[in-house]
Amino acid sequence: MQAIVTKLTSASGGETILVVEDTAATAQITRILLESWGYSALEAHTPSDALNLFDAHAGEIHLVLTDVTMPRMSGIELAHELRRRDPAVRIMFMSGDHDHESAGPDEFFLAKPFNPAGLSQMVRKALDCAPVRKRINAR
Repeated sequence: MQAIVTKLTSASGGETILVVEDTAATAQITRILLESWGYSALEAHTPSDALNLFDAHAGEIHLVLTDVTMPRMSGIELAHELRRRDPAVRIMFMSGDHDHESAGPDEFFLAKPFNPAGLSQMVRKALDCAPVRKRINAR
């Protein structure tokens, strides 16, 4: 399925969020909610589409909101690859499987099904969190 890209300028900062969800209806509803709150949204239905969008919008993506369970590559595997490409990227997982709630200090978890208020609060919390940056040894 083709990735959907929607750009929107916002008075609230206009952060860009990449939504990665293999269920098209869930991805679309999430994207529409995010846009209604003033965020720019990138929508991908496969991890490979997400990687392509991430590369095409290098440095523009503030948060990746990814489903944990997807075909061919899990959201956790996707997060590892995204972190390899950009160690400072913020990650928020979403899943109906609550065993995945143990996200790291720079990762967030949203249980499915979620309501708009829960999504809004968790996205804002993730965006307001200072990104973790790897130290680069100058030697």
